[in-house]
Amino acid sequence: MAINAYARQNRTPQTPSLHRVIWGRLLYLKMVRGAEDLLYTKLAEKFNILLKNSINSGQNLKDNFLPISPIVRNSKDAEDGLFLIEFLADHKETGKILSSQGTAFILGNYGLITCDHVLRYEKPIQTNGKEWDDNGAEPYFDLIPCETKRIVHPSSGQEFNFDIVFRDPVRDLALLKFIGDAPINARHFVPLESAIQRHQKGHLLGFPNWAPGRKIHNDVECVITNKFPRSALNRIEVNVPVRKGNSGGPLVDSLFRVAGVAQLGATQADGNDECLCITEVEKWIKDSLFKSTNSE
Repeated sequence: MAINAYARQNRTPQTPSLHRVIWGRLLYLKMVRGAEDLLYTKLAEKFNILLKNSINSGQNLKDNFLPISPIVRNSKDAEDGLFLIEFLADHKETGKILSSQGTAFILGNYGLITCDHVLRYEKPIQTNGKEWDDNGAEPYFDLIPCETKRIVHPSSGQEFNFDIVFRDPVRDLALLKFIGDAPINARHFVPLESAIQRHQKGHLLGFPNWAPGRKIHNDVECVITNKFPRSALNRIEVNVPVRKGNSGGPLVDSLFRVAGVAQLGATQADGNDECLCITEVEKWIKDSLFKSTNSE
């Protein structure tokens, strides 16, 4: 007697169609590996395209499209997950216009990540040849109270307002959130589950020296040259310059999973081209959320 391979799965005596079998296998893959798994999202996206094309060609198929988490898997996807953050402030004591630019990106379900120093003007403020001092004020001008602060999505030209959720000058991190609706078709980056290793290849993404008209982010291939602790925080050094405007942008591996956040650039005299390790970023966010929840 022939054995029906689908006898236990079938609710009807008919053999399931090929697209239903593949649909079920991919859902099982999603259950085992997670909705944000790169293999699942890649195969699910291809399945949905083929199913849509088959339905449009007149085939009598159920529109059982697979759920796909909008994650970044390549440089093209990154266009929908990277943003420029920009400030303009009128410094009343000197009459000067102060500005700051950096990069922000959507990390998982946390929100927008950038550097805290992007929210400050850190250069000495000069007036009449002397550095401005407001009776022992901090050595930087906080740009948050300024009237002009915006997040720009360069590839679409959209602009958004935002609020600060948490900020930490020691770790040089800030977590932001959109005010109102988030961008349409926004994608988020997935963090690496463990720290990236020396000599691995990656990409440094961001908007260095951005100006209106530049719609696409910079994608610079790099190599991890060193890993070390500084100020009790794990750092990553890369072999390419972290330029002005790269601050807050993601360092990703070859599969575009986040390995770190760009923070410091080297000069000819000193310094390193550094990123803060993603494990430090996630720990900071979780600790901040825990403290915030327990303080309410």
